Amino acid sequence: EIAPILKEYEIPATIFIAPSTINNKHLPFESKKNILANELCSDAVLDFSLSQEDELDELAKTFSIKWSDYLSEHQPFLTSKEIGELIGNGFTIGTQIYNHPEISIEQLKQQVISESQLLKNQFNLDYSVCAFHYSDKKLTADFFSSIEKNIDASFGINGLMNENSPHHYQRILMDKPQKAEDILKLAYSNYWLKKLCFKNTIKR
Repeated sequence: EIAPILKEYEIPATIFIAPSTINNKHLPFESKKNILANELCSDAVLDFSLSQEDELDELAKTFSIKWSDYLSEHQPFLTSKEIGELIGNGFTIGTQIYNHPEISIEQLKQQVISESQLLKNQFNLDYSVCAFHYSDKKLTADFFSSIEKNIDASFGINGLMNENSPHHYQRILMDKPQKAEDILKLAYSNYWLKKLCFKNTIKR
């Protein structure tokens, strides 16, 4: 929905996609939790961990919620054709990494490399970028060094912060109820306050 607006105002953008969701073939664990929380009008399921995904699926069945039916009816994710059209319209795409707080560093490394390569091969890309869905503050400099041969750039969600890991950058989250202008003003205010305290750089 945002792509036509970005194109109209000639604003470049990278769209991050979990490869497993392309063509609505798979529903990520986080999406399942959010859907079930809305259906049950309860936030209790948001506390489920990745190791409890089978229990979450059973709970969904109890309330006659079938993930395959949900995907078929709502089709919340992009298709290969739609992604190809976005690329044709000048947008770049990258890999969205969802479950990194609950897997080992080695598993995360393999996931970043394999899923980014999958996306790169599928759409014949000459670049490879990824974004982390959760905070990356606990990821070490060694981790980023281990993926830099395969990943041109990666992105976190910690707001306006400096990084001491090359090719890794932080983003300001805009999916909030406030106006974009207010979100940016607050982000810049926080940055300068942190700078005064020498806390505006994520040290790994």
